[in-house]
Amino acid sequence: MKLTRGRLWALVGIVLVSVAAGALLYTSYDYVQHSPNFCQSCHLMQEPFKKWSTSPHHMVTCHECHQQPLSASLHQVWMY
Repeated sequence: MKLTRGRLWALVGIVLVSVAAGALLYTSYDYVQHSPNFCQSCHLMQEPFKKWSTSPHHMVTCHECHQQPLSASLHQVWMY
């Protein structure tokens, strides 16, 4: 099968879109799983976040201590 100029550009486009989508998904996952800013974005967490940010543990991320399966995290987001 001959790779025409149009097919080549389509292939390049598909690869670029796939890479961009993967980067976006990874960035979102990393933010949700490792950034304390995500945790404090919930109105229920503002006071605990203030206490954490001034404590000696402020360099430890939330999920280093508070580990739960993804299903439990999604349930928490849905409920609150």
